[in-house]
Amino acid sequence: MAARPVESTVMHLEGDMDWNYDNEPTTAGWYAVLVCYDPQEGIFPMGAWWNGKAWEQKCVVAFGDMRLTKQEAEALAYEHDHDA
Repeated sequence: MAARPVESTVMHLEGDMDWNYDNEPTTAGWYAVLVCYDPQEGIFPMGAWWNGKAWEQKCVVAFGDMRLTKQEAEALAYEHDHDA
């Protein structure tokens, strides 16, 4: 899995959400995430399920805050997309 180069492992953006590049969530649920299938294609925001042990979505490189639904998590990911 390729990770986006960053100066720190947690990046703070406006709007009170941090992207965490190194750790795993502590609670199962829907999270705003960044995925990278191919470094040449870039990183994409989406919502993904963390089951408490692993991501059900492949290629997750960072996660943000948890939401109640996949749609809410994905909307949050798009709101905090680095490339938006």
